[in-house]
Amino acid sequence: MREIEVYWIKDIKRITNDFFELIGDVSCLVSINSNNTEDVAEDICIEQKKYPINLIIDAHRSDYDELDEVLTVQDIKYCTHTVNWRYKYYDIWLQNEDHVKVIFPIAARIALANQFVVWSFLNTLKFNYEPKRKNLSILMEEESTIMWFDYDCDGIYCLSNQKEWSNLNEIREIMPKNTMIID
Repeated sequence: MREIEVYWIKDIKRITNDFFELIGDVSCLVSINSNNTEDVAEDICIEQKKYPINLIIDAHRSDYDELDEVLTVQDIKYCTHTVNWRYKYYDIWLQNEDHVKVIFPIAARIALANQFVVWSFLNTLKFNYEPKRKNLSILMEEESTIMWFDYDCDGIYCLSNQKEWSNLNEIREIMPKNTMIID
């Protein structure tokens, strides 16, 4: 049995950090800490069974070739956004469990190098880069959940306005079966 720590905070009004600004309303912030963040993230995505999963990766130049090759060979739909000639964001749509299993190890490795990796169930992310702010704007729509890896891939953050993330009892129900929550 894998143990994870979960911290739940309700009534979040505005989130801005080094990577993005959130635009829209969310009801809670959930912080998930584990010894193996990559596996927890992958298992949560698989357990949710909500496809497509929209994944945005702020990739480093050293990751471009690998991402392009894996996404093309695995026939995973994606596009890229180049911003200020320096930043390249991969906007990826994972259609099934196999896609999750292929991409999440790469995404976690990229996040381990302090690159931003964010994902959303049911394609609720909208890519919108605002140069004046020098970060990504994420537009939350109704019934949305977004998740991202913490710095150095030490944990996972989740912002949601969906019922399944509204309290710790609900969160326990949607965690992978081999997971025990310590709160």
